[in-house]
Amino acid sequence: MAPKISLIVPVFNVEKYVSKCLDSLVAQTLKDIEIICVDDCSTDNSLQIIEKYASKDSRIKIVKHEVNKGLGQARNSGLGYSSGEYIWFIDSDDYVDIRACQLLYDTAKKNDAIIITFQSIAFKIDEQGNEIFSPSYLINDWAKNVNYDLTNHYNLMGNQNVTAWAYITKRDFIKNFSFRPGVYHEDVDFTLRLFSECKALRNIAYAPYYYRQDNSSITRSKLNQKRLIDNVKTCITLKAYLDEKKFPREHFYTDTFIKFCTSVKKMIEEFEFSSDNFPEEIVEFNNFYNKLMRSEKKHFLCWRRIYVRLRKLFDF
Repeated sequence: MAPKISLIVPVFNVEKYVSKCLDSLVAQTLKDIEIICVDDCSTDNSLQIIEKYASKDSRIKIVKHEVNKGLGQARNSGLGYSSGEYIWFIDSDDYVDIRACQLLYDTAKKNDAIIITFQSIAFKIDEQGNEIFSPSYLINDWAKNVNYDLTNHYNLMGNQNVTAWAYITKRDFIKNFSFRPGVYHEDVDFTLRLFSECKALRNIAYAPYYYRQDNSSITRSKLNQKRLIDNVKTCITLKAYLDEKKFPREHFYTDTFIKFCTSVKKMIEEFEFSSDNFPEEIVEFNNFYNKLMRSEKKHFLCWRRIYVRLRKLFDF
C-alpha cells in the first residue's frame, strides 16, 4: 500500500543541518510516510549522515546523482522515485513540526484538496547557538480555511509563498509537472503553473515549516550575473505560459507575473554589468517588459475612469 506522504529532501553539502531536518521527519506522528533523500554529489559528510539514518529507518530511501544537477533536478529525481498519495518537498537545512504530516494529510482528505498551502516561520542562529524566530516570515495573504478553484478564481495571490516547500500536493496531480533544471529560483514558475491548474487548493493558518535564514542561502546571497539571468529566464518562461493560457489581467498568475517582472527589472537596473553588451535574454526581457508597462498604464487609467464615474454616480 502506498504511503500517505512522500517527503522529498534534496541534499547537497548540508552536514551541519541535515540531522535536524531528518530528526523532525522520522519523528512525525504520521508514521505512514516515505522519506526520499536525493544526494546531489555532496562533497562533505552529508551522504554518510543520511546513510546512517537510512540504516535505522526503512522509510528512508536514498537516490544518488552521479553528477551534480542542482536543486530543481534533485526534486525531479525524488518525484520520480516517490509513491506517496501526497508530495512534500523539504529543504535539507530546514525542519518541520512533528505533527505536520498528520495535520496536513487529514486536512487534505477532509476537504478533498489537491493542494494544501500553509504558513512558515523563519529562524536564525545567534552567536550563542540559539534559534531566533521570525513568526511573520512569508505569511500568505489568502483567506484561511477556504477552498479555491484556481482555474476560475482571479486575483487571490497577494503575498502567497511560491517556494516549493510551502505546500503539499497530490502526487497524481504534481507528477505532470517538472522543475527547470540547472537554474536558480526554479520553483517560481513551477509553483505558479501548478497552482493555475489546481481546482481544489486550501490555505490553512497552520505554520509547520521552519525555514533557516542563512547568509549563504541562494535567496540571501549577493546577486551575480548567473542569478540575474536565471531570474530573467523565469520571466520569459512565465510569459510563454501566460501567452499559451491567455489568463486575463485579473488572474492571480498574471498579477504575480507582473510583480515578479517588476522586481527583476529593478535588479537589472541596479546590477553592474562587466560590459555594455547585455545578454540576449535581458534584451528580450526589456522588450516585452516595456510593452507590459504600456499595457499596465492603460489598465490603470481604465480602472481610474471607472472609479471616478462611480464616485460621481454614488456621491462618495
